[in-house]
Amino acid sequence: MRRIGRAGAAAAAAALAFALAAALPGPEAEGAVELSRGEGTAPAGAVELNSAAQQELDLLPGIGPAKAAAILEYREQHGPFLEPDGLLEVPGIGETLFGDIADYICVDAQEEDP
Repeated sequence: MRRIGRAGAAAAAAALAFALAAALPGPEAEGAVELSRGEGTAPAGAVELNSAAQQELDLLPGIGPAKAAAILEYREQHGPFLEPDGLLEVPGIGETLFGDIADYICVDAQEEDP
């Protein structure tokens, strides 16, 4: 009977630990992603939409290989993104998905030759 009691206590402790870990804010929590600006115009650590390769885009939450390919295809056909919300024009990227990745993306200001 004592073994069952210890096993039950261990299971309860493990369940409590998992519940507490689940309740803690993760990287998705508001303010958890801290982007710092370097010398350029893009936040450090963000994926720059106009220069990112498919593998980089694929790392964004909710963006798989198909959506990453669609972003690259759109960029090739329409030119560079002027603002991050230009991503909403890409087929398969809606408001919800954009909201999920907005903190992880940026667009560098494009300098034009005089």
